[in-house]
Amino acid sequence: MKLSGYYQVAFYLLLTAQTSGQPVISPVPNTYQLYNDSLLMSVWYNRISPTAAAADGANGINQRWEENTSTVWYIELQRFGCDDVTAAIYANRSNLLSNGENIFNWGFSKQTVDGGFNNCSNCTPPMQGTGDAFHSTSMFVEAVARCLILMRQSPNFITYQSYFDQIVPK
Repeated sequence: MKLSGYYQVAFYLLLTAQTSGQPVISPVPNTYQLYNDSLLMSVWYNRISPTAAAADGANGINQRWEENTSTVWYIELQRFGCDDVTAAIYANRSNLLSNGENIFNWGFSKQTVDGGFNNCSNCTPPMQGTGDAFHSTSMFVEAVARCLILMRQSPNFITYQSYFDQIVPK
């Protein structure tokens, strides 16, 4: 079988890599390793201020909804708790960790029995669902999942395990 010039080079590189005992493709770093960066540490993790959520964890317009000055709330606004949790994991800032967890907890307190954040007229008490339910929910769930992955892959997982174990079933 005759190979063209491009394929000959590719075949040679593959053969060389396999015969030298080196992996053909370098291993892909996990999420924790990707975020563990000196630039992120100096520019973001060490400088971030806690998200300005209410004491109960409501963030943004959700604070006004809790005060009955807004008719709508959005679960997506609780995703900013992940900024706090991420900085806490890498910069060891416990105040950010508790703030981020509090923001997530407010969001999960609005979760209905079916796992969503939709209207629930048969709940006790009845609950108004999030605005823009599909889009808003997907943004919140992605942020929580990303933070849970970072917690789990962290060398200090024991620090986060209790919260991790509490949130994963949700």
